[in-house]
Amino acid sequence: MRPFLLAVLLLAACVQVPPARDLYACDGGLGVLVDRSPRGARLTLSTGEHRGVWRRPVDAGTRYVADGLIWYERGDEAMIQRKGTSAPCRLVNRNV
Repeated sequence: MRPFLLAVLLLAACVQVPPARDLYACDGGLGVLVDRSPRGARLTLSTGEHRGVWRRPVDAGTRYVADGLIWYERGDEAMIQRKGTSAPCRLVNRNV
């Protein structure tokens, strides 16, 4: 029985949970597809821009940062700051 349990535990360790992938709509017509991983996220903007951002701890919600870009989310709401402007965003589709 022990070898079987060990085999199950080893297989479970190899299984990777797919990253969360959510779609947001922001004021001004910007769409943001967010692919999350434990250490950061990849943002794909409807403008065609792709950005890798690093996760930073905050008191409430999650904040991701990269040069010139901040993505902050809490629940179904988010905020994007880029190119000197910011826009509120809302979740429109989870796990796309």
